[in-house]
Amino acid sequence: LASDLCRDQSARAAIRSAMDSDRGITTASLVRQFEYLIRQPLESNRQTNIRVVVIDALDEGCTEEALQILQHEIPKLPSHVRIFLTSRDTAELREYLFGTSHTAFDTIDTGAQSNVQDVATFIREQMAKVARRHELGDGWPGDARIHQLSEKAEGLFQWAATVTRFLYEKLNPEAKLRKLLSNDLSVGLTAERKMDELYATVLNSCDWEDDDFPEEYAKVMG
Repeated sequence: LASDLCRDQSARAAIRSAMDSDRGITTASLVRQFEYLIRQPLESNRQTNIRVVVIDALDEGCTEEALQILQHEIPKLPSHVRIFLTSRDTAELREYLFGTSHTAFDTIDTGAQSNVQDVATFIREQMAKVARRHELGDGWPGDARIHQLSEKAEGLFQWAATVTRFLYEKLNPEAKLRKLLSNDLSVGLTAERKMDELYATVLNSCDWEDDDFPEEYAKVMG
């Protein structure tokens, strides 16, 4: 976040001053870093336009200390600053943020028609990228198979993103796609179980004896 704030001249000057004054600030507690590298630099910016800070996938790497900052320190930010968070609904998130006066929550209905259509559009666009990279032709993989993938995704963007990234990185995406579609991937599962099943399918398709496997694994799984 501090790095992103450095795009603004006044915030950059405040961050530089804080780091010059305290060489240990980058290894200090998160609360202290938040005060000197986030809150004060934002306070130094007197703009009136709304500034939005996006934190994606909070549940994938959030500590208790970070949740405490979101609970107690965020309200101290200047009034022109907004924090936009995305996360799965977790017990920790509910404990620290639900019911607080400075938060508002909205839940995405993955089964809503608008969301299902968005995922289908995403799959179509990403598969076109796969086709261009591997010179498979403008029509690949065809409307029928894109529809199959869209139905299997059940409105879950992460599922669609994982599948299309997996195919993009493979040497023979046609063969991998046929195998994915031939597998009896379940429908009606929770998002977590659906992703677990997909990851298992991807891993089972890998050649564990291949020296390139570790690199391919990192590309797909992150």
